[in-house]
Amino acid sequence: MTTSSFRPKVDTRFFKDPRSRQYMTRTLVSRTARYKRVWTTRGEPLDQGQEGECVGFSIAGELAAQPNPYEVTDSTGHKIFAAAQSVDRSEGRNFPDGATVLAGMKATQRAKYFTKYGWCFGIDDTINWIIRRGPVVLGINWYDAMYETSDKGLITVDGPIVGGHAIMANGFWPNHPLFGDVLVLTNSWGRNWGLAGRGYLPIESAERLLKEDGEVAAPTEYPIRATGS
Repeated sequence: MTTSSFRPKVDTRFFKDPRSRQYMTRTLVSRTARYKRVWTTRGEPLDQGQEGECVGFSIAGELAAQPNPYEVTDSTGHKIFAAAQSVDRSEGRNFPDGATVLAGMKATQRAKYFTKYGWCFGIDDTINWIIRRGPVVLGINWYDAMYETSDKGLITVDGPIVGGHAIMANGFWPNHPLFGDVLVLTNSWGRNWGLAGRGYLPIESAERLLKEDGEVAAPTEYPIRATGS
């Protein structure tokens, strides 16, 4: 659970390239029954501090998660974010701050952390990918109430929109004993948010956010490397 004074910047910028529809994750995995799958991550949740570098940090967090974990640090998040801003600028998106998830994925691909990435379109694609293949990066509107969770980790979508935020979803938990079907989110605000950096977003709320400005990206292919390198 967070304190009311905890207000890191949320500076994800939304840009949806229509060409992304050529890279739908649904073409890579078959539909599956819904069951609990939570991918673990190496170490503590990353911490971007008060800076609006969530695009870089959410992708770095994804890199630290199973099933293809890398050793990453906060420095990794800073580097991916800076590279993402360069990609945005090179493609004519001259934001004064922040970055797009698309630019973050391109920058990370160019750094050879993964060789391919794709997009989930809608909540069903998102859940299916998490269950079958691994975590995803969400780019979503962030509402004021989401700065805090309940003492049990529940994320409530309420209040005014304060900006766009990129955050990793590393799990799906159907029939959570308190909250029903939820996505398990790991933020990049250290241990100061949620339950030591993690929270539960009800599926109905996730679906709402994706229907707004939401986007969901995921690495789909990794280079051959030593396990755990």
